[in-house]
Amino acid sequence: MKRLIISFALIIVVALFSTGRDRLYIEDFNIAAGETLQVPVILLNDTAYCGLQTDLYLPVGLTLDMEYDEYIIDLTSRKHSTHTVASRLLNDGAIRIYVSSISAREFSGNSGAIMTMSITAASSFSGPATIELKNSICAEAIGTRHVLENEVCHVNSNEIPAIRGDVDEDGKVNIDDITALINILLNGDNGSNSADVDESGKVNIDDVTALINYLLCGKWPEPELLPETFTVNGVSFTMLPVEGGTFTMGATPEQGTSDPWTVEYPTHEVTLSTFSIGETEVTQALWQAVMGSNPSSFTGNLSRPVEMVSWDDCQEFIALLNQMTGRAFRLPTEAEWEYAARGGNKTLGYKYAGSDDIDEVAWYDTNSCDGVGPDSPDYGTHPVASKKANELGLYDMSGNVWEWCQDWFGNYSSGAQTNPTGPTTGDNRVYRGGSWINYAKNCRVSCRYHWGMTGANNIGLRLAL
Repeated sequence: MKRLIISFALIIVVALFSTGRDRLYIEDFNIAAGETLQVPVILLNDTAYCGLQTDLYLPVGLTLDMEYDEYIIDLTSRKHSTHTVASRLLNDGAIRIYVSSISAREFSGNSGAIMTMSITAASSFSGPATIELKNSICAEAIGTRHVLENEVCHVNSNEIPAIRGDVDEDGKVNIDDITALINILLNGDNGSNSADVDESGKVNIDDVTALINYLLCGKWPEPELLPETFTVNGVSFTMLPVEGGTFTMGATPEQGTSDPWTVEYPTHEVTLSTFSIGETEVTQALWQAVMGSNPSSFTGNLSRPVEMVSWDDCQEFIALLNQMTGRAFRLPTEAEWEYAARGGNKTLGYKYAGSDDIDEVAWYDTNSCDGVGPDSPDYGTHPVASKKANELGLYDMSGNVWEWCQDWFGNYSSGAQTNPTGPTTGDNRVYRGGSWINYAKNCRVSCRYHWGMTGANNIGLRLAL
């Protein structure tokens, strides 16, 4: 509380010697889980006001205390008959606060802390979070309006985060923690959460090994990236992890000197975080399990990839899939798609996804049409995973069906990027990978096309997570 009082004093001193825009704001503060604090709302003003209104937005985990069904808002330094305060809950969850005075003199000059609120942090609150004051309006007299800028208050937890490996909880990791961990095991004590050094959910000799290795190597081992298999209405599919890294995106030399389109230039460096991507294209079986129907033109085998789906159809499919699984599936970004097609950190620099020999990895015009169109017995799409996988174990990233990406289409820039998501607006969405009816050059890992988001019998999708 002393620190808060000192902060308030400093704020008022600074305000007395400052000029500039009028502000209604809350100073950044710390609060511990379960704690209640009296938090001031500060008015920094040159104009004299007789009233104000502001909308208070509290994050999850923080609540404004109430008494007798009224929010506890204290007009700290102005308790007399000329002041009133009221509040009500808006439809969007904001608390609208009204403060008024008969005399404008009460809000003259740099008013400082004009009211305090009793804010309580839930037992689960850990921060950081933000409190927002929006739509703040001050009035010099009845009928006048001065709209102030929105303000954000940053809230952090007072709790010190646990340090992995700090078994004796003295704030550092050293040989004493090994001794403490051994004593826990000898005494048959499960210990605190800090004793689960390898984060396996149990405390045993493996934690001692992990702690010794950390002290010898100076770093914790990276968690093992594992595939995840999901089952929806009896249909299973697998997501494979793609370890993050940096690669050169676009028409790199192995893509051929005559094949690339101008939209594959300029090449540029892209850094991606770790993500997961579908082992195969979304099959007709999975689409049908989620949507209850099959829009594909090439039916008869539900292991074929779904097609005839628009970009918007894919968004509807993903929304339903997320409801069924409780996860956050999405389409891959264009950069994620190309990185995965190239083999990620395991890349061998192939022209196609998994080989320089396209027939090893892709269904494309030569082996799906034989130059004779619908009369060919192999005409159309083929069951997924019936060709060789690429370096990451991903099938059909070249050929079979094009795959929608999340991005709007736009020209590349030459600058290095991290986790790019493409333009913010556009006319067409990107799709990648080539299809059963396309030439080999369309199946290169750098090839990119765009379409107006409608469906076609050679466009499907692959999931990302």
